[in-house]
Amino acid sequence: TTTPTTTPTTAPTTVPATTTPFPTITSPCVENGCRIRQEFLHMSESDQLQFFGALFAASELPQFQAFYNHLMATHTNHYDSGVHTPQQFLPWHRWFLLQFENLLRLAAQNCALTLPYWDWSRYSSSPFTSPLWSPSRLGGDGDPTQGDCVSSGPFQQWRVRPNDTCLRRSFGGAMPSATAIAQAVAMPLSQFAQFEATVRTSFHGIPQCNVGGTMCSRLSSNAPEFWLFTGFTDSIWSRFQNASTAHRDAFFPSVTAALAGSGGTAFPADFLDNTELPGGVCVRYQTDVQPGPTGTPIAATTDDGGIVIGPGQPGGQPTPPPSGGGGGGIVIGGMGPA
Repeated sequence: TTTPTTTPTTAPTTVPATTTPFPTITSPCVENGCRIRQEFLHMSESDQLQFFGALFAASELPQFQAFYNHLMATHTNHYDSGVHTPQQFLPWHRWFLLQFENLLRLAAQNCALTLPYWDWSRYSSSPFTSPLWSPSRLGGDGDPTQGDCVSSGPFQQWRVRPNDTCLRRSFGGAMPSATAIAQAVAMPLSQFAQFEATVRTSFHGIPQCNVGGTMCSRLSSNAPEFWLFTGFTDSIWSRFQNASTAHRDAFFPSVTAALAGSGGTAFPADFLDNTELPGGVCVRYQTDVQPGPTGTPIAATTDDGGIVIGPGQPGGQPTPPPSGGGGGGIVIGGMGPA
């Protein structure tokens, strides 16, 4: 498989090929302020390529492949038995995003890397005309003469686990509008069940199945675009939660079952507050972008109304590894049997 030139060739930590649950994995990064997840199309080309390179590194380099495969299997094996129920859907996917983001940071050896998201509501009536699907980004639709396998862009040779099949797409349909999202976010707390169902079906299931192919299957987490779609879903929940503490803490503290596939180490209540996630992680989503004089985003409001300058970390400054590569940082672990 041809990978972007940003893919690292070495990595500091080796993941055992077969260990269940997986051990704690640390990388030489220190959490310093919030991780800012950016809208993909507002990222610089360099940042987009770094994200692609991290995907290839995590999925193909032997020292990370075991954990990558385990994450894919966790989603696939629990697809019909927990992760898409009202009791788990929102916090489970927030947990899953954090696990994968930690893995990408480790694989890329980049302490400033964060998962991007795609705001498909900006292209709701014609989502597949978006530049996201250009050959220089995610590539386009699948080829119906080749079983809907993707035949353009950097992921045309991407392999889907566990059967080593191609990445498939079959574009069709419109996405919900920004107005529909705003109406859902503005629902009163008493309508949380309706909000959750709307996010789970209209803002998650329908958009993914509009992409079709791999994204509309139990193997959806294998698709590179899955992370952009799931990040946007999580950002919508985050916007709802910002209305009040009661909105933030709605429903899930009463759910006592552990998150599916976590080996009993993670619970819905652990993932209510994006600013206080396990491991001392704080996450914010970039929302309204303020372009600089050359069109490069230089400032943006986050989902809680804060201001961020530049990409990545607050202040535009990546968090450097501590001297000697020691210290605390990213922790990946506690993954139970898939």
